Amino acid sequence: MFFILSAASITLSVKVDDPQATTQTLTLQAKPNELAEEKVGDCATFEGKADFLNGAKKFNATGEVEFKGKMRKIVIQYPEGYDPD
Repeated sequence: MFFILSAASITLSVKVDDPQATTQTLTLQAKPNELAEEKVGDCATFEGKADFLNGAKKFNATGEVEFKGKMRKIVIQYPEGYDPD
């Protein structure tokens, strides 16, 4: 499922499942799909790179993004996925 967001970037707080790891910041940048005529600020795809995730077998990331006028929580639980229900 895809959602079009007005954000140019999304900032996440990421914690690798390692007792010695600290919480780090990862910023995802909008990556417009030209075939869908998306633009930054009207985009469903975001990407980023974090060397601290190299070799990570498990991590959790959280953040917020504005969607339909409200701030919505983002939760990523890798590799198992996140299902609030």
